[in-house]
Amino acid sequence: PRPSAQLPIEVQTRQALEVLRQQAENGQILSQTSRWVRRYMTVAFELSPEEMTTAEFCKTIQGQQRIGNELANAVCDFLRRCDELKFAPVAASPPFGAAARALELVQLGETRRGQLRQTIVAQTETQPLRSHG
Repeated sequence: PRPSAQLPIEVQTRQALEVLRQQAENGQILSQTSRWVRRYMTVAFELSPEEMTTAEFCKTIQGQQRIGNELANAVCDFLRRCDELKFAPVAASPPFGAAARALELVQLGETRRGQLRQTIVAQTETQPLRSHG
């Protein structure tokens, strides 16, 4: 049986990242973490759900005004770093803290979504009411 109400994407993502944060960081954890960040961005900002390489995904989000340059750049830097670490020799560098960083990106995303909602409310409030008559 399916749950009656699906959790919002930010809640699902935070819960998954908290679990990943408790585990030793390796290629599999990095892959899962970056997958959750992509999924969050795709759902939260209503992007096309198609599979993309990191380069394609970054090109897509960097062109989105809703996402904004700061968040898009932070997400792309994160995804590229995860890719580098996934294919790096084992113990080549100290742990990246990918899940913790991913949680920060979700928070940035939620802040951005809040700003967008405020903008929409402000625009709605400043538009004159139109009477039909």
